[in-house]
Amino acid sequence: MEQVMIKNMDKMDKNSKPFKDGRYKELFDAAESSNIVGEEAVRYNQSLSHLREIENGFVYQYEEGKKEGIEQGIEQEKRNTARKLKAAGTDIDFISLITGLSQEMIIDL
Repeated sequence: MEQVMIKNMDKMDKNSKPFKDGRYKELFDAAESSNIVGEEAVRYNQSLSHLREIENGFVYQYEEGKKEGIEQGIEQEKRNTARKLKAAGTDIDFISLITGLSQEMIIDL
C-alpha cells in the first residue's frame, strides 16, 4: 500500500497549488520517514521529539508573554486613570480604592 502511494505521489504535479502551499508536506514526511529503519529511525524519532519540545517551549513562552503584556497594559491603564483622577483633584484615598494602586504610587504620578 505505501509503495503504491509513494509511486502515485511521484506522478503528481509538484507545481500544483497543494504542493506549493504545503498541504501535502505531512504526507511526504510520513512517506519518507516510513523508509527509515534501525539506528537512523531512532535518531529521526529523537529529532522529532526534540523539535516538538522546542515548539512547545515557543508556544509556552508566547502565551506567557501575551499574559504578561496584558497585565502590563492593565497596570498602565490603572496609572493613566489615577493620573487623570489626580489631575481632576480627586482624593488620593478614593483613587487608591478605585484603581487598586498604592497611595504612594499615586502621589508619585
